[in-house]
Amino acid sequence: MLFDRSSPPPFYQPQLSEQQRQSLDRLFIGRRSQRHYLKRFASFDRAQRIGMRWNWAAFAMTLPWMLYRKRYLDGLVYAVAGWSFLHLVIALTLVIAENVLVPFLPADWHWPFRFGLAGLIVLAWCVLTAGWADAYYYRVARREISETIEDRLSPEQQQDHLTQEGGTSLWGAGLATSLFLFAIGTVYTVYLPLYATYQSRQRLLLVYELTVNAKQRVDQIYQQSQICPVGLPLSTDQQRLDVASVTVKRSAVGLPTDATCVVEATIEHTSWPIHNLQGERLSFYYQAGRWRCVTSISQRESPRGCLID
Repeated sequence: MLFDRSSPPPFYQPQLSEQQRQSLDRLFIGRRSQRHYLKRFASFDRAQRIGMRWNWAAFAMTLPWMLYRKRYLDGLVYAVAGWSFLHLVIALTLVIAENVLVPFLPADWHWPFRFGLAGLIVLAWCVLTAGWADAYYYRVARREISETIEDRLSPEQQQDHLTQEGGTSLWGAGLATSLFLFAIGTVYTVYLPLYATYQSRQRLLLVYELTVNAKQRVDQIYQQSQICPVGLPLSTDQQRLDVASVTVKRSAVGLPTDATCVVEATIEHTSWPIHNLQGERLSFYYQAGRWRCVTSISQRESPRGCLID
C-alpha cells in the first residue's frame, strides 16, 4: 500500500549497490526532473521507509503529472475514484455545514462561506496528493526494477523495460492538456451558467419582494389620500447596494399615460455573473383601479404576471 511505512520499503532490493540502484533509477525516471527524483529516492533508501515529500507538479496538476509520467491506469483510478471520493467529502461537509453553521452566518456570507469551505477541502486534497506523490513514484520505480531482477532480465532487456514503463510521455502530456481544456470548457459552458442562473433568480426574487412591499406601502397611502406619494423613501442605502433602488413616480417612460402612480425598482450595483441585470427595471403602476406589473427583464427571467416592456 502507498501509505505502508514499513522498513525496508516495498520492493526494495538490498542486494543492489548504490551505484547499480542509481543507474536503474535513471533509466526509469528518464531525463526530465531526474535530479529531483534521484534525491527523493535516495532519501527513502537511506531512511528505509517512505514518507511525505513535496512535489509541486503533483500539487498543481496531479492527473496531468501522472499521465506525463506514464501512469495511465493509476491516473484513471485517481480520476474516477479519487475525485468521486473528493466530491462526496465536499457534499457531506457542505450538508453538515448547511445545518450547523450557515444558519448563524449573515446572508451575505453564505455563498462565500460555501465556496471557501469547498476550496479548503480541495486544497487539503491537493496538499495530500502532493505530499505522497514522490513516495508513490518511488514505489512504482522499485516495483518495476524488482520485476526486472526477479525475471532475470539481461541489462539490455532491463533498459528496454524500464525505458518503456518509466520516463515521460508527450502523448500523456497532450492527453492531460486535452482533459484540462475539456474541464475548463465544461465549467464555462455548464457550471458557470448554472451558477449565474441561480444568482440571477436570487436577485430577482429579492427585487420582486422589495418592490411588492413598497407597492403595498404606497397603495395604503394612495387609497387614503388619492395622492401618489412621490419622493417617499422606499429603500434603505443597504437595499440599494444589495438589491435595487425603489422610487415613486407619477409616470414613467413606456407606461400608459393614464397611469396615476408608479413604483419602480431599478437593479443596481450588479457584478459578475449577473452584470446583465444592471439597470433593468421592475415597475408596478396604478391604472383603472388596480395595480399592474411591467418589467424590462427578459421573459424567461421576469416574474409571473408581469408584462415585458
